[in-house]
Amino acid sequence: MYTLRIHLAEEGDGYVPRTDPWKDFVPEEGEPAPPQDPEQCPVCESLDIHRIPKVRIFIFVAVILGGVVAMDPATFWPALAIIVMSPFALHLFVKDWHCSTCGHRWS
Repeated sequence: MYTLRIHLAEEGDGYVPRTDPWKDFVPEEGEPAPPQDPEQCPVCESLDIHRIPKVRIFIFVAVILGGVVAMDPATFWPALAIIVMSPFALHLFVKDWHCSTCGHRWS
């Protein structure tokens, strides 16, 4: 469980709240710290990395299959099965990070 440190601001103490509320979460004793996002590519050490947008891929697949179902209603159940299973497949087979310099993908 994580605990939240709260600073009660008093008038004139110069306290400015942080923009990232997750920085205030501190793991309790004996718990592992939450995983951090990578800062560079593990292969070429480039800083030009980005997260792969899995939600966009899922929406694209759902829209395409919705179009297929609209053309032929007999494909409703197979298309629904693919739409339901696609988040699991994306999680298993699509990596989380991509390096724009060397093309390496990793989780």
